[in-house]
Amino acid sequence: METNDGPRKKRRTSKSPSRDEPVRHDILWFLDGNVVLSTKIYLFRVHKSILSLHSSVFCDMFQLVGEGSDEEKEENDDVEDSEDSGIAPHNHDVNSDNDTNADKKLDGDSDSDREAANTCSRKSSLSPEGDTYEGLPLVDLAGEDGEGVSKLLRAVYERDFYHRDDNSTSLETIVSLLLLSTKYNFKHIRTDVIIQISRQYPMSLNAFCALDKQHELFGKTRDKCSMRLLQAAIQADVYALLPILFYACAKFPISSVAFNPCKLPEDYMETLVLGKEELEGAINSFVSIFPCSMLKISGANECKNKGCASDGPFFAGNLGALVGTASLTDIEGERVVEKCFRACRKCRASLIKRINEQREAIWSAVPDFFGYDDWGYLQGKLDGVIAEGRGVRT
Repeated sequence: METNDGPRKKRRTSKSPSRDEPVRHDILWFLDGNVVLSTKIYLFRVHKSILSLHSSVFCDMFQLVGEGSDEEKEENDDVEDSEDSGIAPHNHDVNSDNDTNADKKLDGDSDSDREAANTCSRKSSLSPEGDTYEGLPLVDLAGEDGEGVSKLLRAVYERDFYHRDDNSTSLETIVSLLLLSTKYNFKHIRTDVIIQISRQYPMSLNAFCALDKQHELFGKTRDKCSMRLLQAAIQADVYALLPILFYACAKFPISSVAFNPCKLPEDYMETLVLGKEELEGAINSFVSIFPCSMLKISGANECKNKGCASDGPFFAGNLGALVGTASLTDIEGERVVEKCFRACRKCRASLIKRINEQREAIWSAVPDFFGYDDWGYLQGKLDGVIAEGRGVRT
């Protein structure tokens, strides 16, 4: 007679895994590793001491997983012995910049923005269930598919895997490292990724325009990077990078923003659309007075030169191409004068100067268009995040 004693606990083994079971990672399986991390597709046999050195989250979780275990107690005794000999593991205090969202000036910021920014929570979903794999503690990284975790672990173990100065690094790697280093508090890696992104999206108008002319970034066109990086910066709560990334995305046609596969939280999408409208309005108002500016400059210079404003038609047209743009690169002074005006050398130089001065004024207002503080404040916040990350280095 058949009896049903209920479901039996599945015995974990590395032999003949089914298609639904994770498999050992080809690279991140160290024979002397003393803990196994489990994701949807990969198992990683790694070292508690190395991960604890880099991540306070893993350090805390390993302590929870090993709580009450005789084997773990013996290991803790070994750690105490190493401390007596002057070798101590690092246990970093976590100081996140979650509170910086309080500085954002958008309505309803206190609840919705914090919820969006904390999507990538620093609290791990690990739990001390006592599971083992071939006699080693097994830590289930719930919800992780494995690809991102493999990138994070390789950045820890392999010196040549990630460099913050290498802009050929894939966008997928950059995003994975930012999100997971934030979630598990790998502070050094997070800082390096933030530095790399900030160098490609500087808060200076001239520096931004110079980089914006480059076609490729992180293995894709720059335009394909900006929205994904904005999405990741929101999830990873990198407050200081949000306005410059909003600006980079604002130059896209509204249809590209609405149907972009990288979806933003609703309130952030609203911020992008409204900020884009304000930016376009400021540029349109400025473009509309270009002809008057040319006449004023010519009069102030008392210009009598042939081919200048006082010598007949000076307006060459083409201003229509500048209407509706949200890119300050499009209205760079020399570019505008070359395409739209006939002017002598003296008046030309004066008009270029006036246009670029007004561009700088619009640039200064860009953070406010998106509901943030000024560039100086944002640069200070960015410098603080970087200094904090570097400060724990030994």
